[in-house]
Amino acid sequence: MNLDSLRSSLQQQLIEQANRLELNRDTIELNYVLNWGGFVNASFTATDGRKTFHIKVSQSQESDESLRRWCNVHRPLEQKYHAPKILLNMQLHETDREVIVFEQIRGEPPKALTRTLSDKILSVLQRLHSDSGLAREIDGGRRSERSYADCYKATFHDRFTEDLAIIESNLPPFVDRKCFDWMQFQAEHLLQSVESSTAFQNTTRHLAHGDLWLNNILVDGEENFWILDWDDLAVSDPALDLVMLLGPSVEDIQPFEITKQKVPSYPIDECMEERLELYAPARLLDWVIDPLADYIEAESAPAVADEVRRKNQHFHALARTAYESRYAFTS
Repeated sequence: MNLDSLRSSLQQQLIEQANRLELNRDTIELNYVLNWGGFVNASFTATDGRKTFHIKVSQSQESDESLRRWCNVHRPLEQKYHAPKILLNMQLHETDREVIVFEQIRGEPPKALTRTLSDKILSVLQRLHSDSGLAREIDGGRRSERSYADCYKATFHDRFTEDLAIIESNLPPFVDRKCFDWMQFQAEHLLQSVESSTAFQNTTRHLAHGDLWLNNILVDGEENFWILDWDDLAVSDPALDLVMLLGPSVEDIQPFEITKQKVPSYPIDECMEERLELYAPARLLDWVIDPLADYIEAESAPAVADEVRRKNQHFHALARTAYESRYAFTS
């Protein structure tokens, strides 16, 4: 479904739910929100001139499952972990895709992570990572045996593989075959390093948010903060949250490292520190590869395609320069 059709269908469904949301059905207006994290979901704001809501619409079956999982545990996430409040969950009539309506938060993503904000979020993460009850609920009581290597593959390598397939099928004009082969080689070399590292062989039973970068944090002028986009919440590697949170951002795409000395407010043990040594280049390589896939997929949103392509070409160039300066493997 193209963006205009999606907006029209969603608006009609909001009119049907107007009483439940206390909206004036005659003045509902929808506006598309560009998500720099990609096109897995579509986001909108809805307003009737008095009230405003944020809306997330799934674009795939996999995303449907992720959003349903979030909805199933939204109350403890809102009460203990600074998640935005979910007001309504429904399915879009034409596609049966999941739709979540949130209360609108008057905040903005921070341009940089201050020490004060970092310490506050890391404190929340410590509680989340050790929440065994919520982990069992998320895992459906299965006690799945998932190694840290499995977590790396699901978060980075599988995404590299999917994105590279998209890129190879339609190379952007500024990407040649040599560049593509270089990206593929870096991804494969990182996977080999992970698989040979003893620090990645143990099993995890910890929760992780899974996508905790700066654009998924909102702050207001009163030092309140919210953590967004809990659709990747899973039993996973807590180190992934650290590398997402403390790694590159839209405003600062640079090489980085995370050590016990640099992050005294979080208990990093030796095995986690070793994993972080490989997560750091993987996270920066993600900034090299993912913008190219988004560049291609921007065709699904023609109204913003030019802006998306311009910025993602810029992100890719910055990230490749940064990656080559610190991490690049050679054959």
